[in-house]
Amino acid sequence: MRRTLAALSIVFACLLPTVALTSWWAYGQATDTARFARTAAPLATDDAVQRQVVDEVIAVAGARLATVPEVAAMPGGAGAARARVRDVAEVLVRTQAYRDAWRAVQRTGHARLAARLNGDVTAPLRLDLAPIAAALRARVAQTPALAPVADAIVDPEPVVLLDRAEVRRARQATDTVRLVRGIAIPAAVLALVGVLLTAPSLGAGLLRAGLCLGVATLLLVGADALARGSISSAGDTGELRLAVYDVLTDPLHGWVVGGLVAAVALVAAGAAVMALTRPRPAPAW
Repeated sequence: MRRTLAALSIVFACLLPTVALTSWWAYGQATDTARFARTAAPLATDDAVQRQVVDEVIAVAGARLATVPEVAAMPGGAGAARARVRDVAEVLVRTQAYRDAWRAVQRTGHARLAARLNGDVTAPLRLDLAPIAAALRARVAQTPALAPVADAIVDPEPVVLLDRAEVRRARQATDTVRLVRGIAIPAAVLALVGVLLTAPSLGAGLLRAGLCLGVATLLLVGADALARGSISSAGDTGELRLAVYDVLTDPLHGWVVGGLVAAVALVAAGAAVMALTRPRPAPAW
């Protein structure tokens, strides 16, 4: 019976810490707007995100430039005006005004997501880029040669991120993650305690717990690599998808380092305890 319990404890101690950490991370990022805002802050300075935002805003403005009377009088017409507005937009995304506007967009969008995942709202989830367009309008209006076309930069239509059916599925997935998190976290602790209690000695228990934690950490690294590899980098938004994934999963990298350090410390402590408690041969007289 002791061997069976020891084997089960070792298996669970290798698997459950990974499940506990990923479910805790996923649930927090999905439902806690403050935590998400801290994690996603680097997206405001990410090149792939900036390029996608510029493309979205310029696409809307470009469709209206030809209707502005002053544009027809410009050398090159609407094409040249569009190119100059894009130049202004590419400068804008390097400024603090853009970063503030983008982070406001992120926070508002995530707050709406959290409301849907908590079941309070069932409407589709939309991302509103109006603050970015407003910042670009102000920047263009400050450029003398382009001031007449500032009004052509209208607010883009909100981007639909999740329709009603997808909102419903996302809420169901969140409920599942909440349940898994509630079970996996205490179960992982109990499994590690079980490894200690079923070992033949304290040193062996520490050694086994360290090895289990190391295996769990390597499983987390493998799961992260598989998840990232499953994200297609093709298409116009390929780089954007990878950039968002890398930023949101960055906190897990700190846990990987911490897990490896803890594993090495437990193994070293176990080896030291075993060395200190190993029976020594009686001295020969």
